[in-house]
Amino acid sequence: MNRTANRINNRVSRLAFLGGGTIFGYMMIEPFISPFIPLIITILGSLIVGFLFRAFFIWLANKKYNSTYRYSNTQQQTYTRTQNSGSSSEKRENITSPPPPDSLLLYRNLLGLGTRFTKEELKTAYRSKAAMYHPDRYASASQKERENAELLMKQVNEAYDLLKAAAV
Repeated sequence: MNRTANRINNRVSRLAFLGGGTIFGYMMIEPFISPFIPLIITILGSLIVGFLFRAFFIWLANKKYNSTYRYSNTQQQTYTRTQNSGSSSEKRENITSPPPPDSLLLYRNLLGLGTRFTKEELKTAYRSKAAMYHPDRYASASQKERENAELLMKQVNEAYDLLKAAAV
């Protein structure tokens, strides 16, 4: 026999040995496993069905909540809907679209403010965050920490400038 045929023969005999050992092992433990096979199938089936139901309801919820707002602009859009109830007279009504999500929410959260705040509360929150993220405070820190502090300080300044006009 040549070398390649020898290799093939060795691999086939190893596979046959492993396969035979697997079958023999299953035959040895089969009497102990067989009473539990219906239970195992039931559990696996219920897990699969539960996963499918969960995935369906998550998809349904995302579909509902993702189509709620129109992000085109911040003004409320008014449009006319015509209802034709089968008679010759048509009923028209003006409908306003829901308001867009709060555009200043991220800035208020950054400064730790609620929905209604005064100019004094804004100034106090700004000063505390500015003291926390001021670049001079991170002079001896690593380069990454300094860059992060500079970025946060820029965001705090931007939030302060935008929230000044919205303060009560």
